[in-house]
Amino acid sequence: AEQMYGRATELDPTFALAFARLARSYISQFHFAERTPGRLALARSAADSSLRLQPDLAEAHLALGQIHYWGELDYEAALREFRIAHAADPGNGDLAWARGLVERRLGQWDQAIASLRRALALDPRSAVKTLDLFEVHLRRREYAEAERYLSRALELEPNSPAYAYRALLMVARDG
Repeated sequence: AEQMYGRATELDPTFALAFARLARSYISQFHFAERTPGRLALARSAADSSLRLQPDLAEAHLALGQIHYWGELDYEAALREFRIAHAADPGNGDLAWARGLVERRLGQWDQAIASLRRALALDPRSAVKTLDLFEVHLRRREYAEAERYLSRALELEPNSPAYAYRALLMVARDG
């Protein structure tokens, strides 16, 4: 995705959505694999380009929010960006998911569950979003709900390594 969005921005330097998606690719790589200042700077630059081209673009605010969350650990700034994005695109499942992750990080459990459920309603085939709901319920010691979401995630992706979470659930539940 990173290569394709990068190429799209080269072919059309006014393609704001491509810059926003490029920023999201960079910040995802930063969060999950390559935690370097250079990777974070690439994400910020792409998000800034997107916002400069189209200041009201929801995807650009989503990208900037993810940069604040994963890259800068500035949760309040992330939530501000997600609110801006939500006003422009209330049906974006990735946005509801990202907001739920920040709310979870802040210990705002009820809001996190509501946001993550909204994300899953918008993207019902997402094992990742389903597993995030599993995790919230596990942390809250709501084991029946945790089990329900874990089972659903494994239905969605039977070959997923998420089966290992079943052992975690059993240990947590049984003590």
